[in-house]
Amino acid sequence: KKKKKKKKKKKKKKKKKKKKEKKKKKKKKKKKK
Repeated sequence: KKKKKKKKKKKKKKKKKKKKEKKKKKKKKKKKK
């Protein structure tokens, strides 16, 4: 009897995404004359 070799499954590592800090844009208010 021949022994069957079991294939080992490789686990994929999940990459953690770094959150980029968003700069808040100030809106300029237009004055009505």
